[in-house]
Amino acid sequence: MPLLITALITANRPAFATTAPTTQWLLPASLFRLLVVGSIIGLVVATLVIVLIWLKELRQGQVW
Repeated sequence: MPLLITALITANRPAFATTAPTTQWLLPASLFRLLVVGSIIGLVVATLVIVLIWLKELRQGQVW
């Protein structure tokens, strides 16, 4: 059944639909890379802060 549906869909496509759509980026590659690297650094820093807080609490015996 899925093969029949696929065949019907591809048979009814207009000729212009065979071209691949172009991709439009909102940011240049350099800004996107900066955003990704900045996000990773932020996640690492936040994780380290949480671990340091946990270690401080562990030393004081307040970890549950």
